[in-house]
Amino acid sequence: MNCKDYSELMIECFAGDINNNVLKKLMGHLDVCSDCRNEYQQLEEINKSFDLLPDLKLGSISDIYQNHDSVQELTEKRQRRGFKHISRKILIPAGVAASIILFLAGFLAGRIQKENNLKYQEIAALRSEVNETKNLMILSLLKQQSASKRIQAASYAEKLEDLQPEVMDALLQSLNTDQSTNVRLASLEALSKYTDNPFIRTELVKAFDQESDPVIQVNMINLMVLLNEKSSAQILQRLLDDDNTELIVKDQARKGLKTLL
Repeated sequence: MNCKDYSELMIECFAGDINNNVLKKLMGHLDVCSDCRNEYQQLEEINKSFDLLPDLKLGSISDIYQNHDSVQELTEKRQRRGFKHISRKILIPAGVAASIILFLAGFLAGRIQKENNLKYQEIAALRSEVNETKNLMILSLLKQQSASKRIQAASYAEKLEDLQPEVMDALLQSLNTDQSTNVRLASLEALSKYTDNPFIRTELVKAFDQESDPVIQVNMINLMVLLNEKSSAQILQRLLDDDNTELIVKDQARKGLKTLL
């Protein structure tokens, strides 16, 4: 089923003409499709708004004339008692009522869309503020003397959707210079999430070229292979040719070269 099919199911849902199995399928689709979910929410708001409308009695032409007669009789009685005006309850034909409902539906849909746009703008602004606060917190934690705090900062950075350049630079500095191997590993793991950024990718290759810690080297080899970073092949070859390279590093470098070349 496509989104158009689910749109039709929404109408059936609000009309009450849908079984539980189909309803579950519709709800499952709404969980994964934001467009349909927004449409459903708008229809839901419109449906709720109808409950606020006064009751519309839909009748035939003959019903209207009958009602007119009864109103006329009541009017004459009230006039005989000295009343000049009477409040008439208008009976609206089905076609007219349908037109009113369609007009209200269009009006409410437009208003809901406008309100949704404002809400989206507010949410976007709030998210931006939260993201900036998180970036500042990460920077602060990276400067702490406690290694566990710096590891915590890298962990937060890994989960953050948008890292500011200052935070990326701080993580690169931690990767290159931190005295704790665990902090450096955490920084590498956080930065590996942002390898779509050409700057980060280039800096990781540079860091790999200067790395001497066997634990970091092995993890960097795995990352280079995962990224299919062919520019790191020369570094892998150098590690193989170096007599001082740890055996476990040479083993990983040999496997990495076979994959990259």
